[in-house]
Amino acid sequence: MKKNLLVLFLPLLFTSQLRAQAPELVIDLNSGKSSGSDPAFLTVHGDALYFLADIRRESGISHYALFRHDGVNTDMTGYSSYSDPYLLPDIQPHVNHEFRYSRPLTIAGNNIFLTGISGVYGYNGSGAFQIAKANTGDNLHTGQVGYAVALGDLVYSNQHGGFDVIWMNEPAVWSYNPTSRVVTPYTSPDIRYVTSPMYIYKDKLTFSASDYNGVANLYSFTPGSGTFTRLSNFTASYMDIDYIYVDGDNVYFGAEVGAEGMELHVYNGSTVQKLTSLNSLNDGIDGAPIRYRDAIYFAGNNGTSGYELMKVNLADNTVSLVMDIEPGVGNSYPDNFTVYNGKLYFAAYTSQYGDELWEHDGVNTKMVADLNPGPDGSGPSGGTIYKGSLYFNATNDQSGYELFKYTAAASDVPETTAKDYGIKIYPNPVSDFLHIDNPGNVPDLKVSLTDVTGKLMYTTTLGAGINHCSLTNLTPGMYIVKIIGSNNEIAYSQRVVKVE
Repeated sequence: MKKNLLVLFLPLLFTSQLRAQAPELVIDLNSGKSSGSDPAFLTVHGDALYFLADIRRESGISHYALFRHDGVNTDMTGYSSYSDPYLLPDIQPHVNHEFRYSRPLTIAGNNIFLTGISGVYGYNGSGAFQIAKANTGDNLHTGQVGYAVALGDLVYSNQHGGFDVIWMNEPAVWSYNPTSRVVTPYTSPDIRYVTSPMYIYKDKLTFSASDYNGVANLYSFTPGSGTFTRLSNFTASYMDIDYIYVDGDNVYFGAEVGAEGMELHVYNGSTVQKLTSLNSLNDGIDGAPIRYRDAIYFAGNNGTSGYELMKVNLADNTVSLVMDIEPGVGNSYPDNFTVYNGKLYFAAYTSQYGDELWEHDGVNTKMVADLNPGPDGSGPSGGTIYKGSLYFNATNDQSGYELFKYTAAASDVPETTAKDYGIKIYPNPVSDFLHIDNPGNVPDLKVSLTDVTGKLMYTTTLGAGINHCSLTNLTPGMYIVKIIGSNNEIAYSQRVVKVE
C-alpha cells in the first residue's frame, strides 16, 4: 500500500453539476442606475467574500464600509455606535472618506487588513482596529501609507501613496505586528521612490523603486534581516517599472528604458530577460500579465493592431497575437485577467459593445455576455473566484456599478473509464483522504495531478491496491486526477472536488 501526499492550492469550489448561466446581479447596495456602491478589493477569507463598498447618502457623500458575503447574504461588518452608522469602529468620522483611496485587502491570521491615506486598519470578525496611524508617533505621513501585504505573522506596507513618493531619508517599508501593534520601519539608502505595490516572492517581498538618479529597478525585501536587494540592473537615466506579476520562480514586469516604450521582462531568480520588443514608438504592453496554461498573456501593441490580447509561449518565448478583438488600429485593452474553470476571463472593449466580460480557452476567444446592452458596456473589474463562481464589479442597464457573479459550466476536461484497469477514485467530493484503487495491481502506472488551467501540480507512481492521498490541509477547489499508462496514454481521468 502506497501513500501519496498531494499538494494543491486552489481557491475555488466547484461541483460537477455546474452549468453556465448569464452573469447575475448579487446585490444592489445602492439601488438604481444613477449611483452604485462600486465594490472593490474582493477578497476571500475563510468561508466568506469581503469587499469595500461605497454607501452613498442622500447628500451624495461617499461612505465606504467593509462588507461580507457568504454566498447568500451580504452584510456590512463593523457597525458602530457612532452617529454615522456607516463608520467602522475606532475610525473617526473625519477620516471615513479615506477608504475611497484604500489599497487591496490582505489577510494575516484571522484578521483582514486594509490601508487608507491615514493608517493601516484591521478587522477581526467582530470589530475594526487601527494598528498604525499617520502623523503620529508612528511617523507615517498622510497620503503616503501604501499597499499592505501579509507575510508570516506580520503585515507589511510600503510608503507608496497618492504621490508615489517616500519622503527623503525615510523608511521604504514598514512592518506591523497585529498582536502587539508595534510598527517597525526599514530604510534603504538607495531607494528614494517606491513605485509599485509589494508582492510575495520566495518568502520575500518584491517591488519596484527608483534611486536618487531617477533609475527604477526591481527590489526585494527580506523579512527578519530587514535587508534590501536590487534584483535588476537597469542604468538608464529615465526608467520606469510597472505591472509586476509573480508566477512561481519568475517575476514578470513591464520596464520602460530610456526612449523605449514599456516592454515585458522576466526575472528568473538570477537574471532579467526582455521578452517583448513590440513597439518602438509606444508602450508595447499595457497592464499586468497573467499565466494561463503554458503562456503569459497580456495586453500588447505590436504597432498595427492596437492594444490587444497577446501571449508569450513559455516553451520558446515566441510572441503572438491571440485575437484582434477590436479590429484594425483600435484598442480592446484587455485587462482584469482571472483564470477560472480552466479558462482565461478578462474585460475587453469593442466599439459595438463597450467593455464586457470575455473568455479564452486556449483556442477560442469570445464575449461571455452583453451585460449592459449598447456601446457603454458593463466595465467588469476585480474578478475573484468564490464558491465556484466568478465575482466582479460591473454595471448593467438597471443598476450602477455593483457586485455581480458569473457561474460557468463545469470544466470540459474529459473523464475516461479504464475498464481494463478497473481504476477507482473515491470519495468525490472529498474532505480528507482520496483513495485511488488499483485492484488489478497494474504496473508502470503514474498519477498526475493538474489544476484547472492544465498546470502540472504533482506526479508519482501508482502503487498496487489502494493508494491513500491526504487532502486534509488543501484549500477547497477542483483538480484533475489522471492515471497515465506505460505508453504515456491517459488510462483514466476524473475531476475531484475538495470540500471543507
